[in-house]
Amino acid sequence: MKFCNQLPANLNIEPGLLLPCCIGGERAPSIPFSGGALNVAAYKDFIRLVVDILQADAAVCRGCASLFETDEIPGPGVYDDIRFKLVTINHHRHFCNCKCVYCPFWGTGDKKKLPDILPTIRSLMEQDALHPDCNINWGGGESTILPEFEASCSWIRGQGYWQSVHTNALRISPAIVAFLAEGRGSINLSLDSGSALGYAKVKGVNGWDKVINTLKAYRAAAKDATALEVKYIIFSQNNARQEIEGFFSLCAALDIRNTMYTFEGGEISTGRLHKDTIFAAALFKHLAKTSGVHCSEFYVSDDAKRTVENMRQRCFG
Repeated sequence: MKFCNQLPANLNIEPGLLLPCCIGGERAPSIPFSGGALNVAAYKDFIRLVVDILQADAAVCRGCASLFETDEIPGPGVYDDIRFKLVTINHHRHFCNCKCVYCPFWGTGDKKKLPDILPTIRSLMEQDALHPDCNINWGGGESTILPEFEASCSWIRGQGYWQSVHTNALRISPAIVAFLAEGRGSINLSLDSGSALGYAKVKGVNGWDKVINTLKAYRAAAKDATALEVKYIIFSQNNARQEIEGFFSLCAALDIRNTMYTFEGGEISTGRLHKDTIFAAALFKHLAKTSGVHCSEFYVSDDAKRTVENMRQRCFG
């Protein structure tokens, strides 16, 4: 039978919807949700229905790499014992104080007041639907501009759950400083540049100095240096060698030890990465290695990894 391990383990809260993953699009199974307490029993029924639909070879989840064949559903009582290991908060996907040129969300969406997310998280905890090691993952949009963020993030920290926040770091968050100092969370920042001019070109705002100051504050507070992950989305507008080199000069200056690269969706969708983008990724990996900085890859296909690695070996040995 067809199954996906994300179905009983992950919960993604999108604008007006609940999903078991972040793949998005029409193929993703979802149910309506307008905020407030979440009915876990009803969500379990939804997961049962999704598994049944998968067996009918419907369009739902078709082609997803996470789908696999199994003789039986892994784990005892998978439906009745749903305890989420990952809850991703994306209900504010369209709300941001950045205007990244590659982002399709910031200029769209309903700008009415968002429902507070804390009643939803509270209800999951009260129904014992959160795994003790659950990661509360703030996506978006930009979480730190939500009026409720500081109080909600602090409350979640008080319950002992790990939090990971995807942030543009244009604003320093005291709540983030607090969980970094306690070693109870991490941040991921798409800097996508190595200079103030490069930043303004890609991010759409003149915020370089603010971001650097925030990174300095977060690094000074962090109990674990690897809790700060700085990301580079490589594409035609930021694949210049000087930008990649500037990025790693900044990492050295701020003692950033954890980096990530990926490719922009537009280039990925064409199936053809520009040769300068491939070279930039190869340079990124080379500079990470020579700097002693950890480098991970996000949503990079195996074929693309091989192409980048071949380029790295040809150009840098």
